[in-house]
Amino acid sequence: MGEKPWRCGDTRHYDIPKNGDGWQKCNEMVEKHDNEMCDAWRDEVDKLLIFAGLFSGVVTAFTTQSYQWLAEQSADSSARLLSFIATQVANSTNPLPPSLAIPEFAVTQAQIRINVVWFLSCTVSLTTVLVGILCLQWLREFQRDAAVPHKEAVALRQMRYKGLTKWHVPGILSILPLLLQLSLVLFFIGLLDLLWSLNTPMAACVSAVVGMVMLFLIATTALPALQQASISDKHLRVPQCPFKSPQSWLFYRVGRWLCYLPLRSYLLLKKQLRAILPYLHEHLRDNSWLAYDKRWRKVRDAENLSWIDPPTIRDFDDIVHGLYWINKTFAHSVEAIFPVYHSLAELDIPAAAATVSECYRKRGDVIRLLNRSSFKALMDDQSSRNEMQNRDIIAAYYLKLYQDRHLVLKTGYVETVIRILNTQDVAMPFDDWLSEILRDLAWDCLPAPSVTTGAVAQLNTNEITIQTLLCVKLLVTRDRLGLEDVTLSWALLSQLLTPNDSEQLNHGHMKFVGGLFEAFEVWLSQGTETYRWERVKVCMEGMIRLFSSSIDIAALDAVCPVQMAKAAGLVRALDVHMSWLGGTAAVLKRKRHEWDKTYEVGEWDSFVSRFEGIEGGDG
Repeated sequence: MGEKPWRCGDTRHYDIPKNGDGWQKCNEMVEKHDNEMCDAWRDEVDKLLIFAGLFSGVVTAFTTQSYQWLAEQSADSSARLLSFIATQVANSTNPLPPSLAIPEFAVTQAQIRINVVWFLSCTVSLTTVLVGILCLQWLREFQRDAAVPHKEAVALRQMRYKGLTKWHVPGILSILPLLLQLSLVLFFIGLLDLLWSLNTPMAACVSAVVGMVMLFLIATTALPALQQASISDKHLRVPQCPFKSPQSWLFYRVGRWLCYLPLRSYLLLKKQLRAILPYLHEHLRDNSWLAYDKRWRKVRDAENLSWIDPPTIRDFDDIVHGLYWINKTFAHSVEAIFPVYHSLAELDIPAAAATVSECYRKRGDVIRLLNRSSFKALMDDQSSRNEMQNRDIIAAYYLKLYQDRHLVLKTGYVETVIRILNTQDVAMPFDDWLSEILRDLAWDCLPAPSVTTGAVAQLNTNEITIQTLLCVKLLVTRDRLGLEDVTLSWALLSQLLTPNDSEQLNHGHMKFVGGLFEAFEVWLSQGTETYRWERVKVCMEGMIRLFSSSIDIAALDAVCPVQMAKAAGLVRALDVHMSWLGGTAAVLKRKRHEWDKTYEVGEWDSFVSRFEGIEGGDG
């Protein structure tokens, strides 16, 4: 009946459903998220580009006319001269009318203003198109399929995603509509003013805007290469620049080859060429941004970076933050908890511990912060534990976060806590978690049930009840359980042996009960003498409830003599302790809770007499 205690390393009985490879499921979730995110951005950029193109055509139609105000037109001068000649031929004695005199060419302030804002409007609109195209290029590189294992794909995506956010690509995308709005405003200002001309001030304004746009283009083209050249962290554990485009790749390759020969000569003079040359060649082998990303990932996960010996690869920040991001984003669905749980089991112990620790980071939640502190303390002190024990501690802390929200996780959580307590002497909070488990299992014995009916149904199996009581047996002899825990343990034992208040004990579960009787007998003599009466009263009430008057003690002794002998020993020990505490009446009249049942002295004496004929009962 599952009476062998569960321990770390044993085959699990209530494992979390796997439903395929955990890393594959995680990768599918992030791909779905990224596809939806990037598709939304692309859709917005495509619409903006269409509008910007049409709007630029409208502005161009106006500027085609307005720029003519900025310089003298030869057609106007010719018309005036022809009119003057015709007048002179007709009447050479008449003076030149003032209206036919050719005025000196001049540009008004209104003509200058309208051309400035219209040309700025056209420039900003075309800038929107340029930046939008760059953003589409960056998104394409962000989503490029690397054709690597799913675990590596999650880490690679996290590296790219962190670079995308740290280098403000979402912010740049959000600026595009603002640029178009600014272009419209400028156009309407010029339309209302209605006069401009081309001159030095106007040219300077437009040139400044164009210069800034070109500076932005040049900067985003050069920054990936400049970051690679100037980065001081040899492990490359910094947000990667995401401004990847065909022009930035061309700049990177040209700069790489231009710097290669001088750097090779310098290292040759310094006699460091043998150590650094493999690193340089690895740079030169990059043939795309995808290869560049893979090399970054390899370096970021390398524990040692000797360019002569192969690096030792470990799970570092990218995979930790990737799993944490998946958990934070999708934990509302239990279908996301399953793959994250199984992926944690495949990570290195330090990486898995770091991921779970991040999951407990929540401001304002004191309980979670305390659990995070206890978890870090446990993982920092690993001298007395093997890998399987550490794996179970990580699993227990992770399942603890969601076992109340997703009831399907509860049995796996309970099993993990019991395995840990049966295997090693761990500090809090595992004792407190066992107390919660006891309350959940013995919920109908409490004034206010601590869990819902659904959770009770998940836990209400004889195997889990037996394993919990076996764990109680171990801990009660070490005096690590509180009085309330022992009370619930007696109630749980009664539920197991006499389900639905049956008048017969379940003989099939009596095999392991004798050990509990012995453990409770040891527990009676532990603790301070001042409150020993409470322990005596709890065990006395538990025995009377378990062996009710309807139970035939003699018949039970014939079937389970060993267990009944230990029960008789506990009854005798209780009677002795009552004598030490001032007699049976003195103990029975005390009450720990208002819902305690009151027993009479005669009831206890009658109960003791039922065990007198059992071996060990007179000892």
